[in-house]
Amino acid sequence: MENINERVSINKLLSVFDVNNPNQNHFLVGWLAANGYLKTILTTNFDQNIEYSLQHFGLSKEKDFAVITELDNFHYIPGDPKIYVIKLHGSIDAIGTVLTTIRRIAQKQNKSRILTVLRQIFNDSLIDTILFAGYSFSDHFDITPALSDIQASEKLLTIIKYQHAETPDKIITRVDGLFKDFKEIKELYCDWDAVVASICKEFSIDAKQASQSADWEKTVRNWIYDLYDKDGYTDRNNCLGNLFLSAGFIELGRFYATSNINLAGAEKNMQFRKMDASAIMGKSYLKDPNNRNAAKAIFYYEEALKIAEVWNQVEYINIYKGSLASCYTMTGDHKKGEEMCRQIIGYYEPMLLDQVKRNTAIDRITGYKIMLAHSLTLQERFEEAINIYKDILPICDDEGLINNAELGTAGLGLAYARKGDFLNALATFRLGYHKAKTNGTVDRLLSLFFLVCSWSREVEGYRSGLVFFKGEIGLINQKTGFSKSYNDIPDKLIGEYKYWL
Repeated sequence: MENINERVSINKLLSVFDVNNPNQNHFLVGWLAANGYLKTILTTNFDQNIEYSLQHFGLSKEKDFAVITELDNFHYIPGDPKIYVIKLHGSIDAIGTVLTTIRRIAQKQNKSRILTVLRQIFNDSLIDTILFAGYSFSDHFDITPALSDIQASEKLLTIIKYQHAETPDKIITRVDGLFKDFKEIKELYCDWDAVVASICKEFSIDAKQASQSADWEKTVRNWIYDLYDKDGYTDRNNCLGNLFLSAGFIELGRFYATSNINLAGAEKNMQFRKMDASAIMGKSYLKDPNNRNAAKAIFYYEEALKIAEVWNQVEYINIYKGSLASCYTMTGDHKKGEEMCRQIIGYYEPMLLDQVKRNTAIDRITGYKIMLAHSLTLQERFEEAINIYKDILPICDDEGLINNAELGTAGLGLAYARKGDFLNALATFRLGYHKAKTNGTVDRLLSLFFLVCSWSREVEGYRSGLVFFKGEIGLINQKTGFSKSYNDIPDKLIGEYKYWL
């Protein structure tokens, strides 16, 4: 989103959030606040549905509740009779706050703002209970790491997680590595929508049906078409292709990009459209979770690279080289992959001295060094790979590069395992699993779970792996849907690990 906003205004696209359609969840929040059960409400949503629900139950903005969107200037006042609605990621009616959040998250600079606000809430002695309802804990670039830094307190934390089932009679005393030093945590699983409906019925809460939500696909399409004649760079089919591909609609993304693949014109504008379309097609084959095809991705990325080189588009040359480095490594052409990685690292290294470009440079350099190290591992150049991982992992941790830190830790474990150093491999996989529980994607969490099970069994024996499996399978099942037995996990697992997801 930040990359798009650098080229064209995304304000019209964000208008999808500017609708009045509170649902039962919002009305329950409004009723609880109006009846004195809630004093402080924190949300990551841009829309104003919480505000609408508060007004629905007779509360007045400014007089009865205050909406906080400017976090930098916020100072929490314990005992203030007003209800606080703290919008951690900004609000659609103050679009500048949303754009600021997008920019700061892209630059990995939003955690400190969030942490300052959260500490004020957690330190208020008048608040004895904090409720997380339906929150995914997946804001890995700001909120989740901020919560990890919250000091333990005497407050009761109640965390309600969504599942399509009746509330089980179980209380779990840890939350994916968060709040580990808090004395009292209740983590409950339930069909939250059913619970809300039941509460609304029990207390006769006026929770009218939500209005029809905006058609996001139509909004995106209209936004692109509106920009088409205003921005010389933007081709609407390529924009739509990229957006739908990013949203996971692979075939739809290819459909829009294909219209520009066979353009014959030699003019710069026509060639750029073909370059972009080729890159979209390459990405669609590289990222397709159901039918990844590195060979096809190479074909399209090489086409994009040729055009970028003809027109001396330095930035795009390096973007496409980065994608090709990944593809070459997947297909076993390690010489080309290594060459591409080293070229790109050399391109970004001078940017470390530029304060504006430094954050991007560190992210790119560590990412491509991880890719390089993995290629070296596959070539059995283990010491070179291990040294690279050891050099960059502290940097990833210090700079808050969560994805690179997690991926690099898993890669280091693989290097140890392929080298035959199974003790260090297991210790590293365990560290990677801990990181993935807090910040990881579903695929990487599941992969690291398999690795720890497999290598615990290999290094420490069957019982050690089984103890780990039994202790974690509930979380894994809830997060990933995995429900097979311990004995279904292969021995000495390396090849099946989905490193590139």
